[in-house]
Amino acid sequence: MHESLLDREGLVEDQRLRAMSELGQDYLKAGLLDRAEAVFSKLLDTPQHGQARTYLLEIFVQEKDWQKAIDAARLLEKDTSKPLNADIAHFYCELALLEAARGNPDVAASHLQQALSSNRLSVRANLMAGDLDAAAGRHEAAIADWRLVETQSAVHMALVVDRVLGSYRQLGRLNEGVQWLRALYARQPSHDVFGALYLAVSESDGAEAARQLAREELRRNPSLRTLDRLLEAELVNAEPDARELLQIEKSLVASHSQRMMRYQCGSCGFKAKQFFWRCPACGRWDSFDPERSEGEG
Repeated sequence: MHESLLDREGLVEDQRLRAMSELGQDYLKAGLLDRAEAVFSKLLDTPQHGQARTYLLEIFVQEKDWQKAIDAARLLEKDTSKPLNADIAHFYCELALLEAARGNPDVAASHLQQALSSNRLSVRANLMAGDLDAAAGRHEAAIADWRLVETQSAVHMALVVDRVLGSYRQLGRLNEGVQWLRALYARQPSHDVFGALYLAVSESDGAEAARQLAREELRRNPSLRTLDRLLEAELVNAEPDARELLQIEKSLVASHSQRMMRYQCGSCGFKAKQFFWRCPACGRWDSFDPERSEGEG
């Protein structure tokens, strides 16, 4: 319809531009990204340029053309005065992922620095910088990168704690890691942080210390996950006649807890077993809660 409308004679310029924009949107909805890009590119030197840049940015993200997305976002910021620095940081992180996969860690690290220059609160950039350092055996640097996340967004430490403990373990300083994690949990109590603390205490201090920790946590914050940890600890020293029943109880609790545990998008409500920086359903960046919840599956 919009193609035939554009072929009509006598269309005033405003009508023609609106028809072009709607044609580009039709192509975009149909997944014809190259055609949509061609239409919106023609609108960049017209009064429709702001809307055209918005759709071009969406196209580049769908195509995973991250450098074009960065350029488009920066121009869109000038057009609309709307800050897009958080999105731009993610685009640099995506470039870093590509370079790391190609075996270019130095180039990847450069992209992560650009991400932090765009958005100093980019949790993802520091998390990925720590991953690069850990992969290169620089565990002290990795720990420093990951611990910076708490100054950016404390709730995102749920994504970091296992990494930090892994590097402390590699350095032969797990007890130091446990002390740090205990202090973190006092500042930032969460189910995921507690889960990491329970496992670390069990490894460093033994089953009885982990059992006591789980009992105290269950009294303060009852949850299926904590109950599962307590049953796990109880099994270690259970009498033979009680072990079978405890194992059945633990299996039931663990199975139900695992079915319920989900990350959830705060924008559209989409739930997933894994954490996403960009929601697969609605496409919003940073919309996933980094702490898993015990909701209905």
